Amino acid sequence: KFIIAGEWRPYLAGGRTLVPVPLADTNRPEGMRWAAATNIGFGMPGGYFLGPAGGVDGQLGRFDAPPSRTSGLLNEVVASGQPVVPTEELRAAVRDDLLRWNAGIIVLPVDQLNAGPLRTTLDGLVGPSAQVNDVWMWDVRTI
Repeated sequence: KFIIAGEWRPYLAGGRTLVPVPLADTNRPEGMRWAAATNIGFGMPGGYFLGPAGGVDGQLGRFDAPPSRTSGLLNEVVASGQPVVPTEELRAAVRDDLLRWNAGIIVLPVDQLNAGPLRTTLDGLVGPSAQVNDVWMWDVRTI
């Protein structure tokens, strides 16, 4: 509902991106499906990428965007079902990723596997979330 209804639009002015949780890759394509459902109405980090690993010619290819500290952290929570205890170092790393991605919002479907631990982790790292229809959302435009 949140994605299809376009409720994300006010948060993505000025080229801001939507950060899906977990970040989209070949194993977790939900964010790419959202983008496709909106006729690629927003940018997002992650997704499908085919190129040399680490961006270095001559290395084996990869099919995902290069991993970030945030994507690794969230994938760890999805796999373990355990929230990550926030530290200042983790908060700074996540903030750096969000700034690099020009993030406007972080979006977590309420029915995502291990949504509870993911929400707890993100609440501790970037502040409180708000439920909007079928997602938890963090407005990170002021980070």
